[in-house]
Amino acid sequence: MVLASQAVSLSPLQEVHDEKVLCGGAIAVAAIFFLSQPAGAVLGAGKRTFFNQYGYTTTLKAYEGGRLVAEGRGWHGIDTVADRWGKQVGSRDPRPGGSPVRGKLNLHVYCDPIAGCSDRKIEGSQNFSSTWVDEARWKDLGVTPTRRGYTYGEVCQDDAWPAPDDCGYTANGPDQNW
Repeated sequence: MVLASQAVSLSPLQEVHDEKVLCGGAIAVAAIFFLSQPAGAVLGAGKRTFFNQYGYTTTLKAYEGGRLVAEGRGWHGIDTVADRWGKQVGSRDPRPGGSPVRGKLNLHVYCDPIAGCSDRKIEGSQNFSSTWVDEARWKDLGVTPTRRGYTYGEVCQDDAWPAPDDCGYTANGPDQNW
């Protein structure tokens, strides 16, 4: 759970893929439209897929004792038609030479009275440098009892166990059904 005081706000963006088959199926054309509002787009005939994604509006920061130890950036969301979640995770070590940093994407699936809760995580690679490392990362949604949840981003200094990782979080994306 992310507290509002810890969170970076999000910038919503929805990708609408309008796939049309021309010439009896010989040529498939896909057009991607970016809409600032998520509901009710009518783009003509064809199969539509919706991917609600949320970007960090500012660089995500993690601190250890008041000292900046990790920075993150990226996009996250749920692709309901492809039955996957994730997008892009980026990280940068503002003080290379110590513990590496790692960007993460998180999916919280709402609790089911019988099956319980499900929290999932996608981790980017460890980054030991002050250069940004951006990676596309996806995971299957799989079977979940409630088919409802939200995503959020995270960046952490990846300390060796048993030391706790110092992390920064985005705000939670809005609830989504799939």
